[in-house]
Amino acid sequence: MRWQILQKLRTMKKTFVWIIILVALLGVGGALLYARPFGPQVPIQVPKQQAVAPSFPQPQSTVVRPGQSPQNGVRPAASSTHQIDSLSTNQGASASLIIGATNGVLIVAVISDPAVIPASVNLFQQTNTGNPILLGIMRDDGLNGDLVAGDGQYTLALNGTSFSAAGTYMLFATAAFRDTILRARSNTVTVVISAPVTTVDATWNTYQDSQFSIETPGILISSSSTSTQILPDGATRAVTFSLPNDPLPGLYIYVYPHGYSDFSEYDEPPAFLGTNNQYDFYFTIRSAPADSTVLAADGLTDSQFHNDILQALATFKTP
Repeated sequence: MRWQILQKLRTMKKTFVWIIILVALLGVGGALLYARPFGPQVPIQVPKQQAVAPSFPQPQSTVVRPGQSPQNGVRPAASSTHQIDSLSTNQGASASLIIGATNGVLIVAVISDPAVIPASVNLFQQTNTGNPILLGIMRDDGLNGDLVAGDGQYTLALNGTSFSAAGTYMLFATAAFRDTILRARSNTVTVVISAPVTTVDATWNTYQDSQFSIETPGILISSSSTSTQILPDGATRAVTFSLPNDPLPGLYIYVYPHGYSDFSEYDEPPAFLGTNNQYDFYFTIRSAPADSTVLAADGLTDSQFHNDILQALATFKTP
C-alpha cells in the first residue's frame, strides 16, 4: 500500500514538471508573437513642431511729465514751455561791422529759465538753404566778451573776421533744457557786414599803450585822460581822437573794468570794441564836427571823415 502511494507521488511530480515546462514555452512563444509586427512595416511620421519665437515681458510705458525726474532711464516728455527770453546786440536790434575788422559786437541771449543747460546755448547764422551755420557757443562765465558770470545773459563776441563776405546776416540762438528733448529758438537779430572803406588820408599813425593799439588817420590828434570830469560813470580812462582845429573829438574810446554793464546814463550806449578779460573797451563816434568848415579846411567831407573813423576801428587790437 505504501509503495503504491509513493509511485503515485512520483508520477504526479513528473506531470507537474512537464506542466511547468509547457507553461514556460507557451509564455516565450506568446512574447515572440507579440513583439513581431503584422503586415508591411510603415515608417512612423513624426509631426514637425513649428518654431515659436521666444517671448519676453514687454516694458510698461511710462510718461514723465514736465517737472518730474525720469525713472529707469525713461526720457521725459518734451515740453514747449521753455524759451529764450530775448536775443539782441550791444548796438541794439541790429549791428554793423566792416568785413575783416577785428573790432566786434556782442550778441546777447537772455535766458532766465533755471532749467537751461549752460553749455548748450549756440548762435547760428540763418541761410537760404535752411541749413544754419554754427557761429559759436554763447557763454555766461564772464570770459571772452561775456560781461558778468551767471547773470543769465549768454554772450558771444563777433567781429568782421567772423563773416566771409559783405552782406546782411540774420542770426538766432538755440538752447537745450534739462527736462525736454526740444531746443528753444530765439528771435533773430541783424548784422550788416560792409566792405572796407577807402580812406582819404595817405598817412596813418599808430596809437599804442599798455592796454590797446589802434591805427588812425594821420590828421587826427590823440589824447588820453583819466580825469573824472570827462569820464562817464564806471570808466577808468578815455582816449580821444580829434581834428587839429576841432575842440570836440570825433572818436572816443572808453576803458571799463571787465564786466561793467551799467550804461543807464547814456541816451545811446557806447558800442563794444573788444576785451582782454581784464578791461572792456567801448567806443562812440561823433558823426562830424559841428562846423563843416573845419572839415573843409582839411579837405574832408562828412562821409569821408566817418569812413576814416570806421577804418581806424577795424585796426583795434589788445595785447
